[in-house]
Amino acid sequence: MRLFWSICFALSVSLVIGQEMKFYADVMVNAADPEHRKLAAKGFEDLFTASLAEKGSFERDYAELEWISIQYPADRSFRIISWQIKGAEGEYDYRSIYQSPEIMAMTGSQSSSTLEGDYDEVAFAEWAGGLVYKIFKQGDHYIAFTFRYLDEQTKLKTCEVINVLEEQVSLGFPLFQEEEGSTNYKNRIVLRYSADANATLALQEESSRIVYDNLIPVMGRMPGQGPTQVPDGSYKAYSLEGEKYKAIDKLFDQVMDTPPRAQRPTKGGKDLFGRSNGN
Repeated sequence: MRLFWSICFALSVSLVIGQEMKFYADVMVNAADPEHRKLAAKGFEDLFTASLAEKGSFERDYAELEWISIQYPADRSFRIISWQIKGAEGEYDYRSIYQSPEIMAMTGSQSSSTLEGDYDEVAFAEWAGGLVYKIFKQGDHYIAFTFRYLDEQTKLKTCEVINVLEEQVSLGFPLFQEEEGSTNYKNRIVLRYSADANATLALQEESSRIVYDNLIPVMGRMPGQGPTQVPDGSYKAYSLEGEKYKAIDKLFDQVMDTPPRAQRPTKGGKDLFGRSNGN
């Protein structure tokens, strides 16, 4: 009987903690006041990291936490959990957690305005973080697509190679040809573009190509923005050949006359992860 009540108590505590995490995650993303979002983010991070540290947590899907991104490769050998914290205007912070049955690594509190170089290898703990929206495996490498705001006027998407060596996780590997015909290879693909535009960085499943928008320089339209980049309607790509990705500098011939700009989301629209945007 004592064991029965102990189990009941443990389940009730787990339920309460789960509800607290759900509450904090909701406030962290949806509250109007930036101070409330920051306070909720601290409460959520404390509870969530403690939960992930528990034995067997990798088997828990945390499906109730719909405000964070949880992405797996097809073999589900690990996952990356990520979320965004929006502070005052122009302030963004991100947390990203790599978790496998054996390893858990978390990003710190680096500024989201950090721009990793094309040739840098970055320790996961030192990465500025971002919302991971896809993980896949090509050859011997696991690859992640990430998104974040650098600031109120600039978005960033990257294609990152995930490295794990002796339980140390890092991002970046010389896998991507600089351009057609080049003998140089860079560690990541980086798209830096205007916050009022949308840019594609995606896996073309049928061909296994990584496809992305070609960006061109323009004068920004947002107040105080200055020069920026937007898609011109044409595409570039990377195709896996052997152990390296070869550059395709022009995937399609058609170029739009006017660079596309992001439209305001309509009611019932979807966010980066296919969830309702709530408008």
